[in-house]
Amino acid sequence: MSSGGRTGGASGGTTATGGSKPMGGTTSAGGTTASGGSITVGDGGLLAAETASIHCFNWADAGDNFQKGALVLTGLSANDSYDTVLASSNAIISGFKTVLGANTFRIPINETTVNTATTWAAYKGIFDAAISQNVKVIVAYWLPPGSNHVADTTTWNTMWKTVVDAYVSSDLVYFDVFNEPSGYSATAFVTLVQQWMTANPSVPANRVIVAGTTTDIDVNQQGAALPNCLLSLHIYDSVGNTVAAAEAALKTHAGPYYNRTIVTEYVGASLFMQGITTQMKAYGMGSCYWAGLEGTGGIAKLSGTAPNYTLTVNNATTLATIQSGWTQ
Repeated sequence: MSSGGRTGGASGGTTATGGSKPMGGTTSAGGTTASGGSITVGDGGLLAAETASIHCFNWADAGDNFQKGALVLTGLSANDSYDTVLASSNAIISGFKTVLGANTFRIPINETTVNTATTWAAYKGIFDAAISQNVKVIVAYWLPPGSNHVADTTTWNTMWKTVVDAYVSSDLVYFDVFNEPSGYSATAFVTLVQQWMTANPSVPANRVIVAGTTTDIDVNQQGAALPNCLLSLHIYDSVGNTVAAAEAALKTHAGPYYNRTIVTEYVGASLFMQGITTQMKAYGMGSCYWAGLEGTGGIAKLSGTAPNYTLTVNNATTLATIQSGWTQ
């Protein structure tokens, strides 16, 4: 996809760069984890319950999550201390819960954010605030702009080990290994995830989230290869701004793996939104709307000054549609 920011407007959409949209695939029931993880169910069962429980919004850097430097989430500042991040995050997360009705949010990491000790020490305030409020966190890796694959696997692995070591003990934290791995074939990406799981054996497979092909556009190959992990799908109204197009896209690209797939990004005009939320509800899927908070362009915006923030809703009609797609 292009590295420019997404808006909360009607069109949005991700652009697949390279790769094809794999179809089909068979349902894998049971089996053992690809590497490491402890859960032994396949499609359905505990994994279906995991996905259905996700009522989520993306909390993004105001300038987009594709950053070479440290990520600064909307409402935070680059020089914030841990205490300031903790206090601001507590206010923002409270707004996610009470204003948006969320029980989960999805945030980015990159190498600079985590591997810079002072930055990571402050960034941990986001996680700690969420855990203190019993809110789930999906932490996802974002590439720097202009890249489509990991340039330095040693640095990347160091980043992930730091995050895992800090938060694997909390079952509220989910690990989205790689947002939109556009530079990898489905097979190559599955191999990367298996290597990640081998390097992080303490992470249960039911808290590992595996991106779909290229820009998370299809999970059929990943679902077949990794039967015990959760899956990530992105759908924008570039598939067509009709109810039927949205429903068809979700059915095709989730395939038989829908009951362990989270739609971790979606946004679009009203007919698309109606279709995608209706089908997610029918499938019992979890979802993370793009975006909950991204500058002033998400479904919500901040009022007040740090750390005494409150959230207000930009579009109550869209929020109601989002909530209509939740199943629990």
